Amino acid sequence: MTMAKPFRFGDAYREGSLLFRIHAYPEDAMSTVDRLRYIVQHVTAMTTEVKAACDAAADEIEALEREVYVPGLWRCPKCEFHLCQATLDKCPNCDSPLWRVTERAARNEMVKRCEQLLKDLSAGGDSR
Repeated sequence: MTMAKPFRFGDAYREGSLLFRIHAYPEDAMSTVDRLRYIVQHVTAMTTEVKAACDAAADEIEALEREVYVPGLWRCPKCEFHLCQATLDKCPNCDSPLWRVTERAARNEMVKRCEQLLKDLSAGGDSR
């Protein structure tokens, strides 16, 4: 097993290292620091741009998810009547126009109906 060589302060000043170049050529030190500052600023700006792009994409995805409709499923917002058909129609109960139903709203309605059915069954009543 090989032991790691202990660090000596002089190792940081080996020829070709950054510290060696800064001390050997002090006129280049500021240009090196300026280049490093530029790189840090550039990376920070890129990180900010990428974060903004990711946030915008997440907002767009969320908006698109709300707009996914169930084909042929319509509902009346006034009386909650649901109709499954491919043509537009008015509500037979209250004659108001039917709205398209999103996939999420249809799923939530189905869960609500199932919960009500289970509640009615556990109470011993008939849900019809």
